[in-house]
Amino acid sequence: MASSLPRVRGQVTRELRGDGPPRIRALAAAFRMLDLASLRIGSERYADTYGSHGLSTLLCSHVTVRGDEVRLDFPAKSGQQFEGVITDADLATYLRARLRERPAAPLLSWVLDDIEDVVSAADINDFIRERTGGEFTAKDFRTLRGTIAAAQSLAQSLTESLAASERPAGPAARRSTGGAGSDGVPASLAAPPASAARPPRAATRSRRSDDRAIAEAMRQAADALGNTPAIARTSYVDPRVVDLFRAGETIDPASRVSVETALRALLLGDTE
Repeated sequence: MASSLPRVRGQVTRELRGDGPPRIRALAAAFRMLDLASLRIGSERYADTYGSHGLSTLLCSHVTVRGDEVRLDFPAKSGQQFEGVITDADLATYLRARLRERPAAPLLSWVLDDIEDVVSAADINDFIRERTGGEFTAKDFRTLRGTIAAAQSLAQSLTESLAASERPAGPAARRSTGGAGSDGVPASLAAPPASAARPPRAATRSRRSDDRAIAEAMRQAADALGNTPAIARTSYVDPRVVDLFRAGETIDPASRVSVETALRALLLGDTE
């Protein structure tokens, strides 16, 4: 899915800015909100039975728009209150008009020929599959977001671990370092490989410190998704990110490519 996002994002931007069919514009808004906030998709059953909402059942009363910021505040799954901000000028412009026209209506709805229609969860998932060209659903956005959050946290932990292991401990340590490579260039000055995924590096790390770093990564993923760390690890974070971290390999936090590209390079060896 990540490989399709640059193309789909451009298409969604054009649909949000255009004056096409209201249904397509509403679905484009749903896609943008999933892409930027990875909301649960929601269902009418949960809204009616438990009073909890997701993307497909949001009401205009759950949303405020200030400038380019879209603020969300609504009762979510498991009794949690979701509060978040999406900063996106095109989405804000689209939703501002919706709030002004029908402040008490479902957010992703419209009226055509005096008949109200509303985007459903199934509509959103169909739109995702159609636009990406793959068998993806709204949950895949949450999987991608959770995996990215964990991967970024683990990359930071490995960076700190490597920095600590390479820091001279004293005069003896300084005398034992500084050797040159086979090309005569000091190892400390050699340029790293140009890759979105950092190659394996040996570092003095204990299993306990790795476990702490992984636990923190799961907390970061949970914060991004509104889940517990246990659910984030079992249901959303790709386990290969953890396995590769234990082997000393993460995304490269210094890479200039998008984090999705870096993640694909790490997990799939895909550098395109």
